[in-house]
Amino acid sequence: MDRRTSWWLAVPALLAVVLAGEARAQSPCDAYGAATLGQGCGDLTFAGCCTGNGDLAWCEDGYICSLPCSENQPPNNTCGWNTETGFYDCGQTGADPSGENPLECPACTPDCTGKECGNGGCPLQPGACGTCDTCGEECLDGQCVFTACDGMECGDDGCGGSCGTCPEGDVCVDGECCTPDCAGKNCGPDGCGGECGTCAEGFYCDDTQNCQECSCGDKECGEDQCGNSCGECGEGFFCDAAGHCQECTCEGKTCGGDGCGNPCGTCPAGQACNVVTGTCTAEAPFECQVHETPGCPGCGCEACVCAMDSWCCDPGWALDDVRVP
Repeated sequence: MDRRTSWWLAVPALLAVVLAGEARAQSPCDAYGAATLGQGCGDLTFAGCCTGNGDLAWCEDGYICSLPCSENQPPNNTCGWNTETGFYDCGQTGADPSGENPLECPACTPDCTGKECGNGGCPLQPGACGTCDTCGEECLDGQCVFTACDGMECGDDGCGGSCGTCPEGDVCVDGECCTPDCAGKNCGPDGCGGECGTCAEGFYCDDTQNCQECSCGDKECGEDQCGNSCGECGEGFFCDAAGHCQECTCEGKTCGGDGCGNPCGTCPAGQACNVVTGTCTAEAPFECQVHETPGCPGCGCEACVCAMDSWCCDPGWALDDVRVP
C-alpha cells in the first residue's frame, strides 16, 4: 500500500531528511518527503499514529517515518484516521473506529543505560540518549562511532583528517590506493587518473601509448595523425578513408552517390541502397550489414564526416567487431 494520498501535494518540501543520531541509509520515508527518525519501529505499525503536537508517525519497512501535519495549510494540518486507506493520515481527524489502532502514539520511557546516543528504545524520541556531534561519527548500537573512513584506505576524511596514505609511488583515487602503470609507455593515461607523459609537437600517442612522429605515409589526401593536411584531391576526385584520391563516378551504380556529392539514382519503394556496391537491394538495410572496408566508400560526404569524427573511418577495421558507419 502507498501512503502518497491527496494530502501529499499539500505537504511542504522538507529541506533535509533527519536521522537525529541514528545510523542512516537510504530510507523509504524519502519517497513521501518524510523525515526518517531511525530504524527499528518497536510497537509502531504501518497504520501509524498521531503525536501529541498533531504530527503523523508510522513504520515503513523497518524505518520510522514522520510528517509534520501541523505545518500544512488547512484543512491538511490535522492528523487522524483515513477510513478509505485504513491508516492514520494528514488532513484527517479522529481515531480508528475499530479501536485496533490507537490515535495517540504510545508513551515510552527511554532506557539509556550504557548508551551515549540514540533513542533508547523509543522510536519517536530520536536523540533521547544523546546525539553524535563530532564530525564523521554516527550512532551505532547506542555508541558514537567514527565511520567517515569506512571502506577507505586513503584520502581526506571530510573532517580535516586523513583516512590513510598510500605507499610511495601509489596515488589515492576515490579512497583507494592505485599503482600507476606506465611501464613501456611515454604518453596517454596511467590508469590512475594521471598521464604517462605528453608527446612533443609533431608527434602523436599511438595505441601502445608511445610517441610516434606524425606522418602521411602513403596518403595523398586527408590528414596525418596530428591533423596536418596530406594534400587535396583535384576536381572530380574524392578522398577515401585510406587517404587516397578516387575518381567520382556512377559507373556500375544505380543508387547512392558518385563520391563528389552527386546522386547516382534512387531505389524503388521496398528496397534500400547498398552504398558500397551502389545497387538497390530488398535485403536488410545496408546499415545493418557488415562492411568490408571502413567508412562509406562512394559517399560524397565521407571525407567531411571522417574529418569531424574518425570513428567510422578508422583503418584499424575488424569484421568481428561489427562497427557500422
